[in-house]
Parts: sequence; structure tokens; C-alpha cells
Amino acid sequence: MHFFLLTIGQLALLDARAFRRLFLLGERPLLRHLLILVTRSADSYSYLICFGILWPLLGGDLNMFAALAIGFALELPLYKLIKTRFKRLRPCVMLPAIQERIPFPDKYSFPSGHTTAAVMVACLVGMNLPILWIPLLLWASIVGLSRIALGVHYPADVIAGAVLGALCALTANLIHGLLFL
Repeated sequence: MHFFLLTIGQLALLDARAFRRLFLLGERPLLRHLLILVTRSADSYSYLICFGILWPLLGGDLNMFAALAIGFALELPLYKLIKTRFKRLRPCVMLPAIQERIPFPDKYSFPSGHTTAAVMVACLVGMNLPILWIPLLLWASIVGLSRIALGVHYPADVIAGAVLGALCALTANLIHGLLFL
């Protein structure tokens, strides 16, 4: 029985190849502008605006907001710890001829913080409002794709961010359930 094992170097090569293909999406001006809008929707201030809009629509219910606060309390320090531990430079820094299409907040790329937060929010809100589950997961997926197409993350950064975001959402939901029975 043969097992297919990839070396770290082979994985890095696959990641760089996938990045280059997805980066091409950002060459189309209209699509690039749409991807910038989507990526901005996952900026930290955007969550505050969304919460302000959702608050009255949800009748001032604190449960989802408490779960989201727990989620962000887990997500932010974990993603920053991992990012500073791995210190993976962004593709626009490492790959020749790649120019980022948006400014980036720091020089490290692994994991994608935008993707981590978007997946965490999508999962937590989706668990509380199942009707929004699919649209939110689609949005979070496009956020991840936008980070690659705009030149600031590799696909592995986005995948790691999605996994971390989902784990933070599950943990936050568990903690919220224990605290607010």
C-alpha cells in the first residue's frame, strides 16, 4: 500500500502555484474592485457597523453578541500568536513580480486574519440564525479568495484561517453555552 506524502517543499510549491492562478482573478478591474469591497467587509470596523445594524433587527438580544465577543476574545490573540510564531512573509514580498493590490496591516501572512474572523463570524451567526448559514459561509469564502486575488495571502494562509475561525466559533459557542445556560 502506497501513501502519498508531500514534503514541506512540495506543499510550498503547490501553494505558490495555486496562489499565482488565483492572483490572476484580480487582474480584471471590475472583479478586483468587487474583491476589494468584499475584503473590506471583513475589516474590524465593518463588524462594528454590522453589529450596530443587526442589534435592532434582533430585538436587542445579547446572546449572539455575547457569543461573538467570546469568539473575538479567542480569535484575535490566537491568530496574532500564530502569525508571529510562523513569520511567513506575504506573497507580494516573496514572489517576484507580485504587487499587492491593497495595503496590508503587517508583514506576515500565516494565517489570514480576515479569513479567520470572517469564518468565525459566519459560523457563530449561522449557528444562531440558520437562515443566514449558507450566505454567510459564501461571504466568508469570498473573503478568503479575495485575500489571495489581492496578493496578500497564499491559499494555505486562507485555509489555516478558515480552520482557526471554525475552531474559535465552536469553542466560543461551547463557552457561551456553559456561561449563559
